[in-house]
Amino acid sequence: MKQTRLLGIALLGMFVFTLVSNLYTKDARAAASVYGLSCTNKAYSETHNSNTDAITFGYVNKIVGDVYVGTDCLYGGASKTNSSAIVSGDVALMAANAIIGGINNRIEALSNSDDTGAHMSYNNSGSGIGFAANRITGGLGIWMNYADSDFDNDQTFTKRTTDSNKYDGSSTAMTYGLDKQFGNFIVGVVGSNFDTDLALSSNGGTYKADGDTVGAYIGLKTSILTISAGMGSGEYDIKTTRVDNGTGKVSISGSATADVEYSHYAISGNMNRGKFNFTPRISYKNVDIDTPAFTDIVANDSNTAGNVAGTTGSGGLDATGKNTLNVNVIANSSSSSSTEVGIKVLTKLGMISPYLDLAYVSEDTTAAVYIKELKTDTVAEAAATNSDGYGLVGFGVNLNVGSFIRGGLSYYSIQSRDDTSASTVMGSLRIQF
Repeated sequence: MKQTRLLGIALLGMFVFTLVSNLYTKDARAAASVYGLSCTNKAYSETHNSNTDAITFGYVNKIVGDVYVGTDCLYGGASKTNSSAIVSGDVALMAANAIIGGINNRIEALSNSDDTGAHMSYNNSGSGIGFAANRITGGLGIWMNYADSDFDNDQTFTKRTTDSNKYDGSSTAMTYGLDKQFGNFIVGVVGSNFDTDLALSSNGGTYKADGDTVGAYIGLKTSILTISAGMGSGEYDIKTTRVDNGTGKVSISGSATADVEYSHYAISGNMNRGKFNFTPRISYKNVDIDTPAFTDIVANDSNTAGNVAGTTGSGGLDATGKNTLNVNVIANSSSSSSTEVGIKVLTKLGMISPYLDLAYVSEDTTAAVYIKELKTDTVAEAAATNSDGYGLVGFGVNLNVGSFIRGGLSYYSIQSRDDTSASTVMGSLRIQF
């Protein structure tokens, strides 16, 4: 009788041990795979990313057994999207403000008189300040401007299975030009270097762009109005990174060279009332950034997938030594077009000329686009930011030191743009020969 009881206890212990062992093996595989196998690990098969595998309860059905798919791999939309498709529209906006703003301000100097900044114009379009040099000799002029901006999207971000285009960004721009006046006409050439760096929350990655543009512009001054137009083009070297939702590591990267084109038109007036100068304006500017198709390189996955038909080694390692699939990023075109209506009020107080600048900007900027999730969930996703207009507030001071040195300091901020904050601190310097 005692032996029978002992045998029963032993059999029960073996049953419990086997059950727990099986559950632990499956659960451990599942738990580890949430941040275990890459979302493009070949253990899932090459058809996994195209959503042709049968996915049930978080598992991809294989020829032999199941391979667990992490929930972030299944339900990720923005988190599995290359950074260029999320933020390149806003990058186009900042590039337009930095490059074209300086050119418009140079041409605006045509309407200024000696008592309002010695033929220098300071104005900002959201991320850049321009200052225009007076004639050096025979109507020839040189000018330059430098802008340093911080901007961010504060849309709510909770986890990688919830779409968001939240980011923190900064940019710098150095713009310089050479022009010649022929009576009431001005014709010039301009070059600009633009550099921007953004950190994205939704995919845990980055977007960096650095490049140059060159262009030409023309302006005409009438008795009251100044009219201008211009265009240019160039290239930006773009680098992106993002987290692999399966491994939880920043291990996906890509790069491309994007084509950039811009155009602008503006008309402004000039009115003097005593010591005050009023410059109302209306302007249009557009920047297009065309990013070609490129490849997101997915780092090799060292995690173990187990025995899966058609694969060998760790995580489905194949004969080439690569156990993850790279991701093809489709070409995308982003643009930002805006129409600005504003006025600058300036007064001269000895060597300084303080001013206030107010404007409203009607905007059409390409919104973020996310890839389709592999599996539909019940989460109410946040739509991409729809920015259709904002206010612009700026103030600054022009400095006149002697007869050869001119400079200025200013601060500008964007107001009431959806999910967006942006500010720019600017400094400028001109030496007249």
